[in-house]
Formats: sequence, structure tokens, C-alpha cells
Amino acid sequence: MKTRQILLTTFLSLNIVFALSQNTNRDKKINDSVNSRATEEYNNQLTSYFRVVADHITSGTSGYTFKMSLMSLKSIKDSAKWAIDTNFVKPKNRFLRYTEINAGVNMDKSQNITNINLGSVFTILNKRDSAIYVYRNKQSELNALSIMRIAKIKYYDDLIKSGKSEPEADNITNTAFNTINLEGGKSIGEIDKNYLKYLNAVTDSITKSKALSFLDYYTGWHKDFNLFAKSIQRKPLWIAYPAISYNYQYGAFSKLGAGSNLLVSLNKNPEKKPLELISTVSYYFQDDTATTKVSLEQSIGDFSLGVNKILLENEKGESQMELKFSGDYSYVFNTAKDRGKLTANAVFKYKLFQSVWFPLTVSYDPSKGNLFGFISVTINFMPSSK
Repeated sequence: MKTRQILLTTFLSLNIVFALSQNTNRDKKINDSVNSRATEEYNNQLTSYFRVVADHITSGTSGYTFKMSLMSLKSIKDSAKWAIDTNFVKPKNRFLRYTEINAGVNMDKSQNITNINLGSVFTILNKRDSAIYVYRNKQSELNALSIMRIAKIKYYDDLIKSGKSEPEADNITNTAFNTINLEGGKSIGEIDKNYLKYLNAVTDSITKSKALSFLDYYTGWHKDFNLFAKSIQRKPLWIAYPAISYNYQYGAFSKLGAGSNLLVSLNKNPEKKPLELISTVSYYFQDDTATTKVSLEQSIGDFSLGVNKILLENEKGESQMELKFSGDYSYVFNTAKDRGKLTANAVFKYKLFQSVWFPLTVSYDPSKGNLFGFISVTINFMPSSK
């Protein structure tokens, strides 16, 4: 009996080690699952893969921007490797995930290019990187894996004792075992009823409580993962970026500067919809709009403070609708009049398709009593999980 227990324990341990060594796909799926719960405001601050933005498409001065992370450049070269490979979540590759490059153009109402914009985003602090808070070491996952494998072995032994051949017993237990997918597979109701009895029996023996079934445990595990994924997206993000704009018509730089954004969650409870605080500070030199020459004579400081609230989520906890309120203050340092300008903004963001958002922006200038609005379109491209 002791020999059998030793063999059973050894076999179980080897299977667990093997399973944990196969976390290549699991880590990537976890990373994707966490990123899918990011708010649109977060994606606006830092691109995870590819992002296309069409700004102010209903106004006289529209803009089009393409953004990409350095990691996406790697995936272009070898998409299969970087969509699955554990390199995606290795700590040494954080810089690739953390850094964004972007390029875009501004157009006038006749759709003529007026400016070419180049930029990049560098991450100072990113506590939202799911690779840092890797989920696989959570004890609940290891316990669930242990329960399933112990139950499978017991089920197999009893099938052999009942007269089943080894191939038949293997096929039955493997089918039952593979029905359960810890990343979210078939429903618990599709599991082999006999296997479920063994699962409940093993769960009872571990917890010493007849009140906890495997169904309870499995449901709790998924709830725990969803809350964990949501909690990661409550971590702070702090970025910095240069801003460069080149006047296409005059052949000279029309804007040079830098800025920094901070995004933090005001609601730490993952069971509630996120409420985010966004602050932005920037300083730059640009053309004097009162003249037609390109001279970078104006030095301007901008400050913005706002809150972003998720209004609607789907059943997976992914954002579907958001509303952002912000106040912007712009100050021109080298002018005699009209130094400061205050603007109040509201942005309603609606997710029309899986990756397509429609932000509707309404701005109010209290000094002039002007109210104006425009529509934008953003598309987020993410690598497919395999």
C-alpha cells in the first residue's frame, strides 16, 4: 500500500512539474486575458500591440495616427513565435512591451496634409504588466490541477478493476480529464458524471468538508482568476513621451516638446467597475498661430486632470462603454495677452465591435462660451492566442 502511495505521489508530482513547464501558452493566455480587461483609456495611454486612431474626423482639421509597441515589431518578424512563445512575457523583454512608437498626419478640410507627427512613449512605471504579477504561482491553480489528476488516477484504477482494458480506461479518463480547461473550456455539466464523483470525493478529502464540491471549487477558481485579472488593471501606469511635428507645407518643424501622463485607479475593488484618474503635463514649443511663419516662437505648458469611468462591461468583464470628464489648462509663456485658456471636456466612448471604439468628444470654452464636438475612431489590434 505504501509503495502504491509513493508511486502515486511520484506520478502526480511529475505530472504537475510537466504541466507547469508547459506554461508557455498559459502565460500568454493570461497576459491576453488581463490585457482584454484594460480600459480604452489605458489603451489610449499605452499601446499593447497595434492601434489606429482617426481623430476629429467630423471637424475641419482631422488627424490619423498609427501606434505600435516594439514587441509588435518582433511579432511581425516571427508571428508564430511571439504569439505563443514565453519570450513574450519574459522580464528581460519588458522594455519591448513598455515602449511605443507612433507616426501620423494632420489634414485640413480639403484633406491636404499639413503636418507629419512622430513620437514615442516610454514607460516610467507600469504595475499593470501581467507578466510581473504572473498568475501561475497562485496556489488555487496548483490545487485544482492536483485534484483533477488524483481523481483521474482513482477513476482509472477502478475502471481497470471493473474489467476495462488499459486502452479503454486511458481513453475514458483522458477524455474526462481533457474536458476541463482551466483557461475556460466546456461547461462543468459536460464532464463525465463518474469522473465528477471522483473529483468531488478528492475535493472532500482535501478540504475535509462535505459542503464543498468540485463544481464549487471550479467556479470559485474562475471567479478568483477574473478578480485577479481585474485587480491588475487597477495598478498605476506612468509614461513619458517626446512630441515632434513637422510642417509638410513649409518644410520645417512646427512643434517640439515632451510630456508625461499618470493613470491611477480610484476604485481598488475589482468587483466594481473601474474609476480612473488621469493627469497630463506637457511643455512644448510651437508656431505662433497669429503668424504664418514656422518659427517655434511660442512656448506652451499644458495641464489636464480628468476621471474615466466604465459604464458598461460584458460578461467577461471587458469594457464596452466609458465616459471621461476632464479639465484642460493651457498657458502661453511668451505672450502679452490671452496667456491662459481653460477648457472643459467630456468624451463618451462606445465599443461598436471587438476592437473598434467610437469616442464622441464635446468641449466647452468658458471664456468665449463656445461649445463644439467631434467624433473619432480607434481600432486596437491584438495578436491572436493559439
